[in-house]
Amino acid sequence: MIRRTAAPIALLAASMALPGCIIVADSGPHHYDRSDYNRVSGHEMDNLIASNREARLGMDKATVLGLYPDNLTTLKGSGLDSGVEVEAWRVSAVTRDGDLSFTRWLYFYDGRLVELRDDRIDWDNESRLASWRAH
Repeated sequence: MIRRTAAPIALLAASMALPGCIIVADSGPHHYDRSDYNRVSGHEMDNLIASNREARLGMDKATVLGLYPDNLTTLKGSGLDSGVEVEAWRVSAVTRDGDLSFTRWLYFYDGRLVELRDDRIDWDNESRLASWRAH
C-alpha cells in the first residue's frame, strides 16, 4: 500500500502509523512540459547521454547521481517503505535550440538504483515495490 503526501510532518506521522507501507511525497502531476528543463549545448547533451550509459542497477545513489551534472538532477519524490528510504529523481535537459531533450527517471531503494526509465512510473504498485525490496 502506498500513501502520497506533500507534507513532511504527514510523511513522518504516516510512516510511524502504517508499518509495511510506503509513504511517498510526490511533487505533482505527471506531464511532459519541458519548460523547467535546464538548457544545454549540443556537446553537453552528448556528454549527458554518454554518462547515462554508465548507470547500472545496484549502483549506490551517490555514484549514480555523480554521473549527471547537479543542475540537471531533481529529487521528485521520496518516502519510506517499512523504514527503508525510497527516492525518485529526474535527470532532464533540453538543447538550447530545443531540438533534443533528455529525461531519465532514477528510482532508489535503500540507497541503491533499482530502476531507471525514460518515463515516470506510478509508485502505487505493490509488485514493483516487492521487486525493489528483492534487490
